[in-house]
Amino acid sequence: MPLEEEKQARSKWDEIGASGLKRALLDVVMIDAGWLADLADRGDRLPRCQDVPAEARVSLAEMEAWGDEYTVGVLVISYPWLDRNHPDAHGEQLRKIAFVLKAFAAKALQYTGCRVGVFWDYCSLPQKNLDGVDDRTEEEKARFGRVLKGGINALYGHQKTHVLLVTTPLPTGHPYCNTQP
Repeated sequence: MPLEEEKQARSKWDEIGASGLKRALLDVVMIDAGWLADLADRGDRLPRCQDVPAEARVSLAEMEAWGDEYTVGVLVISYPWLDRNHPDAHGEQLRKIAFVLKAFAAKALQYTGCRVGVFWDYCSLPQKNLDGVDDRTEEEKARFGRVLKGGINALYGHQKTHVLLVTTPLPTGHPYCNTQP
């Protein structure tokens, strides 16, 4: 079943009070926690949403396989952007939180067919290119706008999602535009 149809069909999340969260997923790409942890282990950096490979994308069915009745297989990352056109150009923040991504990926292995979907804005929402040029399509801009107008609240504020608030000191290995703690 195509992803959009999957997200619109009645499913487990509708039964557990997560319909609003499911609607928010229509406009975002959820990234596999294990894939992100592997990216950190390789010393790579986050790709923008348009460059996320198919194997890194998590389906609703995979997130719904999460067996905990009190939460869903969704991890939302709240963190500071370090530069204007890339939030973590050298992968330092990614490596700092890799242990959390690995823990969620390991937990997902306890449930058949489960992968944890991570909402990380740079990977999950269409972005401008690294030069700051807005090369997004009109549809990508519209998706971005819809999420900012409400869908993002469902992701960060839903009682069943896991939210990681990154409050560690800012990386210092490279010069960054954002130096606000």
